[in-house]
Amino acid sequence: MAAAALAIHLPKRFPYSIVWTPIPVLSWVAPFIGHVGICTSDGIIFDFAGPFFISVDNLAFGHPTRYSQLRPQHMQSVTCSPPDSPSMAAAAGTHSAAHSLQDDGHSPEDVAEAWDDALQAAADVYQTKDYQFMGNNCHCFVAYFLNSIQYKGSNRWGTVSIASHIFLQGHSVSAAGWAKSYLPFVLLLPISAVLGGLIALFLWLALLGSMTAYFMAYSCLQHTEDEDAAV
Repeated sequence: MAAAALAIHLPKRFPYSIVWTPIPVLSWVAPFIGHVGICTSDGIIFDFAGPFFISVDNLAFGHPTRYSQLRPQHMQSVTCSPPDSPSMAAAAGTHSAAHSLQDDGHSPEDVAEAWDDALQAAADVYQTKDYQFMGNNCHCFVAYFLNSIQYKGSNRWGTVSIASHIFLQGHSVSAAGWAKSYLPFVLLLPISAVLGGLIALFLWLALLGSMTAYFMAYSCLQHTEDEDAAV
C-alpha cells in the first residue's frame, strides 16, 4: 500500500483513523479531554461508549470534530486478547496476513481485512468490560486495539499517548469542528484569568497535572497487569 494518506471523506467517514469529539463542560476546561473512537478501513466508527457496549457508527457526544489518520501498513501483528479469550480465534486467523503487512506485494484488500478483523476482535473483548471514566474508558479501547496490532512496533499505547496523539497530531474536520473543540476554552481562559488571577491559573494547572499523572500511572498499571496475564 502506498504511504500516501488515504482519502478522508468529511464529515462522516474517516478510514483507518482515530476520531475525537469534545465532552461538554470537561472539554471546555481541558481541551485535550474528549471522547475517542477508532475507525475501520471504510471509516465506520467503533467507540467504547458505556458499560459492556461498543457503539458502531454513532460516536457518543456527537460527530467527530478532530481526526488522525493512521497508516495500516504499520501493523506488526494481531493479538487482540489473551489465549483463553473467545475472540482469540478470530484474531489468530488474521495473524499471518497482518504480520507481513509491510511486504511490497501485500494487497490493500488483505490490509483492510486484517485491520477490520483485529478491530472487531478488540470490540468483542471490550463488550465484556465495564466502563469507568477515570479508568477503563474510550481511550483504553483505542489503546488496546493499537497494542493488539503493535502499531508502529509498540504495545505501550495508553490513555495519555492516545490523548496527546489526537491533540498534537490530529486535524480539525472543518472550521466549525475547530470552533466546537476549542472556542469554549479560548473564551473561558481569559475570563477565568481576569476573575481569578494567578490563583485560577494555578488551580487549572494543578488539575491538568494531576489528571495527566493519574492517567499515566493507570496506563503503566494496565501494562503491568497485561504483561503478568500473558506470562
